[in-house]
Amino acid sequence: MDTIVIDAFAARGHALDVAIRTDDFQVMLGMIAARLAVGLLPSLAVGGSHPGIVLRPIADPSFVRSILVATSAEGSTRGPSTAVRQLVLAIRDAFNALPSA
Repeated sequence: MDTIVIDAFAARGHALDVAIRTDDFQVMLGMIAARLAVGLLPSLAVGGSHPGIVLRPIADPSFVRSILVATSAEGSTRGPSTAVRQLVLAIRDAFNALPSA
């Protein structure tokens, strides 16, 4: 994610100076609530409201994210198993059921 954000700022002529970085969403939420940082979070990581934090959607349709399902390479020439296909369908249904931002 860092490269995407840094490149997006650079494309608009701004240099981004990252002083603190964490992949721990709870740490990030705490830092944001304490006014030590701002952050970019996937909506699934937030899971509801948090005291001291306001969530704002990024209103840019080009700002999207791809999610992949990782499976064993064994048997990969036959394509995904029925279980993997069912998992992908369940995930797709869950995402489609989320309220849009």
